[in-house]
Amino acid sequence: MKKYVTYFILSLFSGMGIYAQQTKIDSLNNILKITKQDTVKALTLHQLFLATDSVDFSMQALALSKKINYKRGIAISLLGIVRHYYFDGQQA
Repeated sequence: MKKYVTYFILSLFSGMGIYAQQTKIDSLNNILKITKQDTVKALTLHQLFLATDSVDFSMQALALSKKINYKRGIAISLLGIVRHYYFDGQQA
């Protein structure tokens, strides 16, 4: 019986992490919608990349950073792209 109670409690807490992650992604998407084409948008795209591991966000951040000549954003975006392809085992 004690074993089942433990599994039940663990299953409750495991769902909370997924909900918190989705809330963070939704918040970042809302910030992305209202920000202009500036460094905040580039950094928000990078945060979305970290939260979702979607290289598309890093590619968008790279394009924006190049457009506004934001060197730190270019470096962070390239690092994110390299990490994605390195850990996926693909070559860019």
